[in-house]
Amino acid sequence: MGSMALNDKDAMGEAMPAGSGQWAPLGKEVWLALSATMALLAVTAFGFLPPGICKGDAGDLQLASATLGVMHPPGYTGFVTLGYLLTRIPGTDPAYVVTLACFASGLVVLGLCLLMQVRLGVNPWVASALVLALTCHPRIWLNIIEPEVYAPAMALLAASAYLLIRYAATGGRMSLYLAALLFGMTLANRPTVIWIAPFFCLAWWLAHGRWDSSTKDRYNRLAGSWRVFARVALLAIVPGLYSLGFILVRDTPDATYNYIESYNAEHHELPESDAGWRAKGERLWWQITAHEFRRYLVESPRDVRMRLRWLYLEFFLFRTVYFLGAMFITGPYLVPMVAVIAAVGGTLLYRRSRPGFCLLVGMVLGNIGYIGIYRIYGLAGDLFPLMFAFTVVAGLAVSSLIPLGAKRWRRATAVVLAATAGLLMSLDAPIRSDRESPDAIPFLTELDMATLPQDAVICSTWPESTPLWYARHILTKRHDIEIINAGELNWYPRVADQLHRPIFMTFNPPRFK
Repeated sequence: MGSMALNDKDAMGEAMPAGSGQWAPLGKEVWLALSATMALLAVTAFGFLPPGICKGDAGDLQLASATLGVMHPPGYTGFVTLGYLLTRIPGTDPAYVVTLACFASGLVVLGLCLLMQVRLGVNPWVASALVLALTCHPRIWLNIIEPEVYAPAMALLAASAYLLIRYAATGGRMSLYLAALLFGMTLANRPTVIWIAPFFCLAWWLAHGRWDSSTKDRYNRLAGSWRVFARVALLAIVPGLYSLGFILVRDTPDATYNYIESYNAEHHELPESDAGWRAKGERLWWQITAHEFRRYLVESPRDVRMRLRWLYLEFFLFRTVYFLGAMFITGPYLVPMVAVIAAVGGTLLYRRSRPGFCLLVGMVLGNIGYIGIYRIYGLAGDLFPLMFAFTVVAGLAVSSLIPLGAKRWRRATAVVLAATAGLLMSLDAPIRSDRESPDAIPFLTELDMATLPQDAVICSTWPESTPLWYARHILTKRHDIEIINAGELNWYPRVADQLHRPIFMTFNPPRFK
């Protein structure tokens, strides 16, 4: 079949001479499964996308992209730069363009999840069913429909892993170098993937070791390996250098939007950006190390256990499963089922692609390590790498029952599974989306910034500040209005010397006076 990823020797992880292992073109069945899956997801999710500017962190990404500004730590400069280029499209709402870009990156993640399974020997319709089931997880669904940084970061990570597996199968250096560049972009925008970096290095070493056997001299072979590694490392470093330069240049008092300035206006922890290069360096270090969020680090083994318990509960948060009657599979059976799936799928993955095994294990352990040491919840407790890896492993486990070259009745079973998963995903979408929307348009409509008096002051907290800044700079151009982002207890001290100006304050629920 045209979609078979690896031949028998490669599936067993045996060394092959350079040039003999090629990925065959994807067959029509694979393209049909991929197209149908992506189309169904796009149609289902499109109606749940926020129509404009959002509150909180989502609004922060939209605002920074529209103004080429500095986001909250660590800055996400690559996403901001790409978002800025997209917002230059004439006649579009910058905030909605960023939402669409994040949504598209989520679809890229799911498409790569399907293709990675197929390349590892999973039936395309089985892969489709598992990808659709993955979106039934509320956290994954919200990562796809909300304009946050998690889907773009996962898209880069998944693409890097896919290309490295391709390099292991074909020996194509371009796949290796592009994988290194994309991983560097992930690291520059999402520094927590440093947990996964050692596994990516090991996967590269295993893959590279299969394609240098033509050089018999050990010294020359080792020297060649280090030359390739140096190129890989250089490509991985370049995006980080760009991020450093971006923050140094854009961290100024004159920037349209600068989170560092806003934070320092309330907390006064950092020197002013115009106080010399030492001050600029201190602010840069504060930003890239996310020093503001160190308060979320766990402080005891008990905290770690609580974090892992939260991860356990979130992992099994498949509301669709319970919604359709699978609640009969009670808790005591869920963990053994997951363990069996992981063991069977992991074994097959190790046999078919040892670099792929390292990559997915790295995603799992890195994600668990990150969540285990940070007291973060909601979307910030990003499960995408863990769920992505488990979905691929689950596909491999099922492939032992419905292999890639299965007979008609098994292939028909796989199609039925995919159709059922798609139906459940569509029916349950309103339930997964039933949470407080980040959409800030009703909030801004109630405020009606265009009608506020001259030189007004608005005091707000962080969730409302980002849409207020967006309305000021993008929607109304009311540059005379001052927006104070602070805790409610700090509102009065911040406006004590401005009582001669019209002052408005936001509350929860929003109201103004």
